[in-house]
Amino acid sequence: MQQTTWVLPGQLYMVATPIGNLADMGARAQAILSQVDMVAAEDTRHTGQLLSALGIRKPMMSVHDHNERARSQEVVKRLQAGESVAYVSDAGTPAISDPGALLVQAVADAGINVVSVPGASAVLTAIAASGLDVRAGFCFLGFLPTTQKAKLAWQSELAQSHRVSVFFEAPHRIMDTLAWLAEVFPQRQLVLAKELTKLHERFVRGTSEEVLTALQENPDWQRGEFVLLLDVAAVVESDEPVVSLRLTELLYPLLAELPLSQAVKLVCSMTGLKKKQVYDLALQWQADTSKNPTSWNF
Repeated sequence: MQQTTWVLPGQLYMVATPIGNLADMGARAQAILSQVDMVAAEDTRHTGQLLSALGIRKPMMSVHDHNERARSQEVVKRLQAGESVAYVSDAGTPAISDPGALLVQAVADAGINVVSVPGASAVLTAIAASGLDVRAGFCFLGFLPTTQKAKLAWQSELAQSHRVSVFFEAPHRIMDTLAWLAEVFPQRQLVLAKELTKLHERFVRGTSEEVLTALQENPDWQRGEFVLLLDVAAVVESDEPVVSLRLTELLYPLLAELPLSQAVKLVCSMTGLKKKQVYDLALQWQADTSKNPTSWNF
């Protein structure tokens, strides 16, 4: 039986690889990796192990966050010379919180064809088993930022979101992130997906507070790679022309960082509520020392 030729000369193939379970490697993706002239990889050592497990031996080139722009030009030259190149990230679909976008941009700008070879994606795998309704769309946010300013901006975006928010988190930060979500969105529905497709895969569902408690009670669940899915913001009906989001999810964090007048102005612009309604509520909270936002830590 004649072998199918999947690869054409002078083309770049963006190839998805398994996120944990080798059996998820697609037949087309495996064939392409075996037929290209060279494999460019985020980590050649990691990809070398994958290729070895698949019985494939190929020349490799590292293309990662720190050298992607320069290495992209090398790949372009190889493609222009008629070579075929596949690019893979460490796991999943390239260019999703991984390198790859700059490479594709450089290749496309050179007038060279780019072929996307679909396969595993941690984002879609988590969504499929989350139980959350994403038919109105979802928002993938990558990794939670580390700086206070960026985190506050992210928090404001999550507070307003009418779509499920999906993001990644590392094991050394997972408990801090869950504590933060439980503080600012305590009753928002949250799904934690752990070690997807691997032996210790687990989904934890509940409110942000409940998910935090579950991991506090089960330290073994704190290990691994995580995808977090935060459900859409809860809304309250209002007599105003615009439906407002839960004010606690907006005012508390803003009052912790901004003067009262600026926080109120920002909330009004986000929700469409009248200034007096928001201002009176902010004053009420500030008067209550048990809810004084200056004592909170984010």
